[in-house]
Amino acid sequence: INQETYNMMVLWICHKLSDYDQSDKYIIDTFTTIEELSKSINKKYTRIRDWYSIHFPELSRITDIKEYLNGILKIGNRIKYVSDIHDSEILDNDSNGDNEGKGHDDSNGSNGDDGTKLNDEIKKLALNSMGIEISDHDISKIQESSRDILMDLERKENLMKILEAKCESSFPNLFFLIGSTLLSRFLLKTGSISKFSQLPSSTIQILGAEKSFNQAIKNKKNTPKYGFIYDSFFVNSIDDKEKGRISRILSNKIALCSRVDLQRLDKEGNFGKKCKKGIEKIISSLNDRKRIKKPKLKQKKRVVTIEDYDQSKDSKKMKL
Repeated sequence: INQETYNMMVLWICHKLSDYDQSDKYIIDTFTTIEELSKSINKKYTRIRDWYSIHFPELSRITDIKEYLNGILKIGNRIKYVSDIHDSEILDNDSNGDNEGKGHDDSNGSNGDDGTKLNDEIKKLALNSMGIEISDHDISKIQESSRDILMDLERKENLMKILEAKCESSFPNLFFLIGSTLLSRFLLKTGSISKFSQLPSSTIQILGAEKSFNQAIKNKKNTPKYGFIYDSFFVNSIDDKEKGRISRILSNKIALCSRVDLQRLDKEGNFGKKCKKGIEKIISSLNDRKRIKKPKLKQKKRVVTIEDYDQSKDSKKMKL
């Protein structure tokens, strides 16, 4: 073995040993588990929504996942739920009549207005529902599966907190610039922070849109301007005409921050914060240009009249 190849091998081993904590692999594994959890949650939620809509289809107006699942746990069988509300209202009316006779005043009556409105709306929907009756066994199974989905949502939130903490501690500049989700997608695509830092800004800009890039080259058409970068806040907060410019600037800053984080030169993330402020200034200046309307130039219309026409300047040849 030559001395040059030996030195290169030693340098490669030193680089591998320097990354003793292997934080990039940890981030990749946590991000893959979060994606798998989100896919399973969406599949289970769609099935339960279709299953419970047979009994109470009007409840599907609730778009939030947690609110819908908590509604299933609270309501269960809609017929029994309506009867229970009716009985509770009768008891409340009796108790209010007794309190009025005693002269009792409720100071916290305004706090329960929102809850009573929701109960009234759900009661109206349940009374006029088009759903069919389901056995209690099926409803219990639906409630069990909805509890499992709520547990999965809690696990996902905990994993997201862990991922953000790990990204902030290991790659602070990239974290403050693009966030944890976009950073983990870049690492998942490349495999490690060392490979990602070797990429130029032009490939970082297109990373994630390789298929459309190759098709554009084959068909001799315009190449895509962005890949994963499109999910960032900076690109989404500006018009379509300026997205290519901002994505090019952002990919340049990402390449610089990745090299700073690889060598661990700035552990506090000050360089990433400066890059973020610079991009925000550029976006604000572009938005201010569009707000300022250019004044329209008013052109004077010149009309030739008989008085302005001078016959003395006519050529003598034309005179008869």
